Amino acid sequence: MKKRTILTGHTTLCSAFDVKATLDTPKRYYWIQTRQGIGDRLGTCTVESRTGDLGPVEYGLDSSFSYLFLDRTGELRQETYHFNQHPSINRARFLDLLSELQPHEISQEQQAFIRLEIYRSFLDYATTERPQLTEAGLEKFHEWAVRTTCHMESCPFERIAGYIPWEAREENYLSYSAKAAA
Repeated sequence: MKKRTILTGHTTLCSAFDVKATLDTPKRYYWIQTRQGIGDRLGTCTVESRTGDLGPVEYGLDSSFSYLFLDRTGELRQETYHFNQHPSINRARFLDLLSELQPHEISQEQQAFIRLEIYRSFLDYATTERPQLTEAGLEKFHEWAVRTTCHMESCPFERIAGYIPWEAREENYLSYSAKAAA
């Protein structure tokens, strides 16, 4: 499968991607604004067809990562990724991202934020998982979580999803231990 090519450099109104007017639609400008610690969002601005003046700037919702690309027909499209979900979902989404794009097409700032979002979500997951574990399960989970966070912090960007998933074995959980004791 051919990977998509990001339309890079369109990060402000001044450097926005220009979509020419047609009979049905006015001229519009599109760009992806990256905000440190917050993520990406789509910016748009329409040129008033009667006056030629710029209309108000509008922004979409924040996401972990967004990009612009041209589809097979030459139409401008936007793709958005969210990495604030369960680690298994984040891993799958990250692998989807890498199947569509080359890592060097993603800015260093965007890569850092994607890494941070995956890391934060992992820590949230670890926090909710810990109270459910037996003492032995907690020890195994702690070892796994430390290895995984070290991996996420230090690995090359394209290997973030390369950690070994947690094996949720019943004997590591309190609910299973209570059932087994009964």
